[in-house]
This record gives sequence, structure tokens and C-alpha cells, in this order.
Amino acid sequence: MIACVGIVPLALICGPLREIPWFWTVVDLSFAVGAFPPLWFAYRHIRAIESQRAEPAASTRSSTHETAGPARP
Repeated sequence: MIACVGIVPLALICGPLREIPWFWTVVDLSFAVGAFPPLWFAYRHIRAIESQRAEPAASTRSSTHETAGPARP
């Protein structure tokens, strides 16, 4: 996602410096705009999966801690 954001100024600044036609600069920008939404979608789902994995581990630790009290005679 950082690269997608970085392409925009890079294409707008370096395109004219290298005398790249405006159409090809727009094509470069379209890659940035087109790639960002799927990457953001995947990032959100990865974060959701990570948070779901963290919750059961925390609840498992607390439940074993509660049952691991002193032994009764």
C-alpha cells in the first residue's frame, strides 16, 4: 500500500522529467489506484484474522489459570 501511494508523486514528477507521454503517466497512476483497494481489503481481513486468533489464546490462558488453583485435600 505504501508503494501504491508512492507511485502517484513519482509518476507525476518523474514522468515529465523523463519525457514520458501523459497517457503513460495516467497508466502508471491507474496501477496505483487499481492496486490499492484489493491490498486494503486483504489488509483488513488479515487484521481481523489476527485479532480472532488472539482472543481464543487469551481466553484459554485465563480459563486454565482459574482452574489451576491450589489442590484440594
